[in-house]
Amino acid sequence: MIKTIHSFWAYLVVAICVIATLNLIIGMIKKKPFESRDFSLSLITLIVTHIQFLLGAVLLGINSQFGSMSMVDIMS
Repeated sequence: MIKTIHSFWAYLVVAICVIATLNLIIGMIKKKPFESRDFSLSLITLIVTHIQFLLGAVLLGINSQFGSMSMVDIMS
């Protein structure tokens, strides 16, 4: 179940990172100051990416056959 959540969560991570990056680029082009909305988006991006990392770390930790498997086998 954690592997499924980790797999689908990756799409959320990519979407949030793209949105945050586009927000940053648009803000730089328009020379807008960094406002509370921008800070909130950055914080959400940070939280979402850290959750993805923690899910991956849990998956790596609970894999009892880690020593005999390659990284390709672990990630599939």
